[in-house]
Amino acid sequence: MTFIKNGILSFMSTVKILVTGACGQIGTELVTALPNKYGLNNVVATDIHDRCQMRIDGPCYTLDVLNSEALDWMVETLGITQIYDLAAVLSASGEKQPLQSWDLNMKGLLNVLEAARKYKLDKVFWPSSIAVFGPDSPKASCPQNALTDPTTIYGISKVAGATPALTRACISLIRVLARRLDLCVPRY
Repeated sequence: MTFIKNGILSFMSTVKILVTGACGQIGTELVTALPNKYGLNNVVATDIHDRCQMRIDGPCYTLDVLNSEALDWMVETLGITQIYDLAAVLSASGEKQPLQSWDLNMKGLLNVLEAARKYKLDKVFWPSSIAVFGPDSPKASCPQNALTDPTTIYGISKVAGATPALTRACISLIRVLARRLDLCVPRY
């Protein structure tokens, strides 16, 4: 979009965010908060569960991130500039179906990174988790470079996914945010 303000020609690019896993724990919070900053129609919620559409204001679609063609179509058709990739099978469920969990957590991330490369997206946000830490990691003020020794398939996939995410970012110059909060929650 181009506009003139005070006689100066300016270019404004619209941020359009695709949130995968929008019906999950973090996703539901993000699709509520992000429209306050970027506008309701600039945040597109997606989830594999179609029940999601009943709980979210604004654009919402059913999407399986394992279907790279559907993901590509959505990114291109909707003019997506950023992806917040939250689609994952978390620890408790992942332990019941470890192969399916690994496939979704890893192949889903790789599909998102490939779409970001192909369509030259501005940013991919892929959260890590305290699940990457093991019993020997610090329990408070845990640094980003602390020992990772995950005990679940979810935690293992988060550690494994950090390498392709960061490698892809360096090769393709995509801004990938894959950081953990600087704390660990002690196990009781």
